[in-house]
Amino acid sequence: MEHQSLYTDTESCVRLGNRLTDWFSCRSGVKQGDNLSPTIFSLFINDLAIQIKALNKGVPVGDLNISILLYADDIALITQNEKDMQDLLNTVESWCKQWRLKINTDKTKVVHFRKRQRNRSQLTLKLNGRDLSYESSYKYLGVIFDEFASFKDNAENLAKSAGRALGSVISKIHGIKSVGFRTFEKLFLCGVAPIIDYCSGVWGHKEFHNLHSVQLKAMRYFLGVHRFTPILAIQGESGWPPTVVRHRVNVLRLWNRLTQMDADRVTRKIFEWDLTEYKPGSWSSQTNDLFASLGLDSMFRNRQPCDISASEGKLIDIYKDKWNSDLATVSKLRTYRLFKTVFKTEDYLYMNIPKSVRSTFSMFRCGILPLRIETGRFRGESPDERLCTGIAALLSILRRTSTLWGTPESFSDDRLLDGVQPLGVNKIKNLMKVICDKAGLVGNFTNHSGKRTCATQLYLAGVDEQEIMGRTGHRSEKAVRKDKRSSEAIAERVSAVLDPPEDPSKMEEMDMCASAKILDQTQDENVDQEMCTPAKRALADLTNQNVFQNCSVSFNF
Repeated sequence: MEHQSLYTDTESCVRLGNRLTDWFSCRSGVKQGDNLSPTIFSLFINDLAIQIKALNKGVPVGDLNISILLYADDIALITQNEKDMQDLLNTVESWCKQWRLKINTDKTKVVHFRKRQRNRSQLTLKLNGRDLSYESSYKYLGVIFDEFASFKDNAENLAKSAGRALGSVISKIHGIKSVGFRTFEKLFLCGVAPIIDYCSGVWGHKEFHNLHSVQLKAMRYFLGVHRFTPILAIQGESGWPPTVVRHRVNVLRLWNRLTQMDADRVTRKIFEWDLTEYKPGSWSSQTNDLFASLGLDSMFRNRQPCDISASEGKLIDIYKDKWNSDLATVSKLRTYRLFKTVFKTEDYLYMNIPKSVRSTFSMFRCGILPLRIETGRFRGESPDERLCTGIAALLSILRRTSTLWGTPESFSDDRLLDGVQPLGVNKIKNLMKVICDKAGLVGNFTNHSGKRTCATQLYLAGVDEQEIMGRTGHRSEKAVRKDKRSSEAIAERVSAVLDPPEDPSKMEEMDMCASAKILDQTQDENVDQEMCTPAKRALADLTNQNVFQNCSVSFNF
């Protein structure tokens, strides 16, 4: 009685902006948005389903004959040939006229499912006196079935929808600096992945690159890398398995659901029929191959449900092995595989660091940062020749003078501008620590201690104290506190002490000048004669020189 009173003397009106039309009577149809409307319409249209099934002109599936699929007002008719289809269309047309329903012929299409070797049917089907057109695909409950049952069109449609969803997610978080990896991953798995994986239990045996490309786009966005980044590196950094892993897990979930479904359900009967037929390329055949790859053949034969968590872990392990084997074959990632040995999400992605820093570090690890070692491949250079312009200029100085004669100041048009400074003054960070580590020394040796040693030996060699202070930044025991720039001649004298010229005569000439200067100082300041050694001897007595005589430092770029 309550249902009857709900549709007694029903009236409606139309809203136009802020105004309403006059009320008018509604003598047909159900209320839109009401919870009971789908159930009431199903009861109403049930008579049509009974008439269609009574014709027995559908597709035989075991002891069933399937000719009609209904979901609310969406109707799908299925037959084995064109003549039977026309009979079903005539029945639908007659029933709709009886109950005063109007069929939208513009949305009524015909799909001829067949193998690729067969041509499409040329017979014209009619409904309400109008010819129905043949289409290459049909969308039913969000899944596109193409005429060759390849699900290619369905994958393209899902990829477009997922791409729009990903764009919506990115647009909302792009201006938020504090969005971390876990938050981004959660947004992707909740807002984008369900679209990529929609109904994948049916078609998930196949791998579609356009679906996986949406996930790769999400990875590239968070990592801050461009579209030419190697896919193996992107997956290795994020630790996300490809979409096909989730799809095959959904196939296993559907298997579990079907094996535990009531025997009288139509879906269960179709499942049993498919297992019995077991045709190559069928769902059951491909599922058997999936179980075999997981070592679960007995479960398929006995039609038992499987452990989803354990199966998912095996699928991921299989992919990890494939990832490692593929990584070993990509020459561009030869450096990447030296430090990337485990497929997992890298720790730096969980850190709260700026996007620009994360992007630069990701590009560096993935081998796409515009360094000469990477860009040189486009010029046909061998790996040994791919040195950046600045480093190449610095190494040329090392080869020419056997010392770090210049300190890089700036770069302009790929040219190195270096200021002239002698050895011992170059402020290369941690250089002393590297040298000591190579020599196996125990202790805290720093740039400071190295400069101090140089300052002391320069003082012993008779170098002007003001020059020592200005050039090294340190003062000896009796150095003055003035910081005055010396002449170029004194600068050359400093360099000669620390890096003797190959011509001995020049060194002897400098030694004579240095000895004379030292004698003058000893007469005025009573300096200990043992400290007044020639410059060449001062270099030989340099503190810790014997310790470092077997030490070599290499620069790898």
